[in-house]
Amino acid sequence: MGRPFADQDFRSTLPDFLGGPLLATKMMAPPASAWLVTRPRLLDLVTEGTQGPLTLLAAPAGAGKTMLLGSWIRSGRHPGPVAWFSLDADDNDRGRFWAYVLAGLRASGAVPPDG
Repeated sequence: MGRPFADQDFRSTLPDFLGGPLLATKMMAPPASAWLVTRPRLLDLVTEGTQGPLTLLAAPAGAGKTMLLGSWIRSGRHPGPVAWFSLDADDNDRGRFWAYVLAGLRASGAVPPDG
């Protein structure tokens, strides 16, 4: 099962996109902070949310979505592979967006390298 953390080597999974490689750092969950407070109730809610076909976590900027999901991944509660990728304004292009989605799924093991 793939794990999207900085210690994982993504180089072999990143295709070139329009002549340029994808950034591996965009497919790594941020490192845990020393001051992170574990929130078991929220981790349970995220785990419950994965029982459906799609899980969407929505909240205002700065609410802790990234830290919660990173903590959830590290907790080992996820029922299968987890693909992580961070988006920015440059990813507003459909081709680039889907290239990152596919690379993230491949890196997680959810999709075979040749799939």
